[in-house]
Amino acid sequence: MWWALPTRLRAAGVAIEDVTALSALLTLPWAVKFLWAPGVDALRASGVPLRRSIFVAQLAMAATLVPLLAIELPGDYAWLVCTLLLHAVCAATQDVAIDALAVSTLPIGERGGATGWMQAGMLLGRALFGGAALQAEAWVGAQPVIAALIALLLVSSALVALAQGEPSHPDDAGPGAFARSLGILREVARRRATWLGVGFATLGGGGMEAAGTVAGPMLIDRGLSEAAVGRFFAVPAVLAMALGALLGGRLSDRRNRRRVAAWQLLALTGVLLALEGGIDAAEAVHRGLRDGNRRRTFAAYDRSQRRAYRFFRRYVTGFYRPEFRDLLLRPGDPLGLSKAVVTVLAGNARPSLKMRLRLELFFVMVALQRFVEVAPRLHAWGERELEER
Repeated sequence: MWWALPTRLRAAGVAIEDVTALSALLTLPWAVKFLWAPGVDALRASGVPLRRSIFVAQLAMAATLVPLLAIELPGDYAWLVCTLLLHAVCAATQDVAIDALAVSTLPIGERGGATGWMQAGMLLGRALFGGAALQAEAWVGAQPVIAALIALLLVSSALVALAQGEPSHPDDAGPGAFARSLGILREVARRRATWLGVGFATLGGGGMEAAGTVAGPMLIDRGLSEAAVGRFFAVPAVLAMALGALLGGRLSDRRNRRRVAAWQLLALTGVLLALEGGIDAAEAVHRGLRDGNRRRTFAAYDRSQRRAYRFFRRYVTGFYRPEFRDLLLRPGDPLGLSKAVVTVLAGNARPSLKMRLRLELFFVMVALQRFVEVAPRLHAWGERELEER
């Protein structure tokens, strides 16, 4: 859904705007799954084990993939959107139950490493059905690949059903469990550290998923075949991401987790900027060789890179200022200022005029934040609370 689908849609002639819009729509169930997550707790309190919730969610995931066997692209695009949205809701619910099972089973000191292995397993699945599947489609077609995915979901569901029991938590039981879950959710929503975490997830997790979503279509537009894109996702991309997941999980269990997360976020932003610079360099070389005026083309490229450096330096240095983070990570974003900054931190060096105006307004408010509390001063409490947690 995150690698193979955008690549297939782009190869089928679907506009890149529609591809990214669909990916954003399919991400929504993961963004709002906290709304029905208390229902999973309520089921557990009523005697339904988490493994049974996982089992039912995976069966529903398999069922929602069955219509894809008859859907043809790009003609049945509307049916594709509806089917995949249902699948995403089921997958997000499965994700809730799996995370709850991991938290209730693992000691705190082992959760970082276990999360790394969970990520590695997820990436292995993406390699098979997001990378290798694209290459397999060239040999056997799309329907056998989808059927294999459905079969794998059914097999994994059987393994979940055969697994041993899970630890019981008497505090979660009782007729008021659902109400207690909602109360905890409201309490968490009032914490400023929660919104600090949401902002961090928007920068780190959102940037990673956005890069993965547009990577396939971008490579298709650069002239690569679906099979070549599949090979890229099946081996080098997955190996690098799995290594990062395992290393990050191990470090988070042995080092300060906040600092580890901050360094990983900065590294991700640097990689995205390096990718953008590499694409610009390749295009400059291509234009210079094509037009025969390499000196002029390379001089123009040098000037554009200097402008980009000055542009990004403003945000990189600003990120280390408390006022900048106050505005960036504040709860709510009615003017879309934080979203505009996030697009820059994700590597967008050529924002539109409307976005540039928002960015300038953001820096005006940052300057005012030094003297007037335009937004809650997150740095006064957020870092201490995160350090304690």
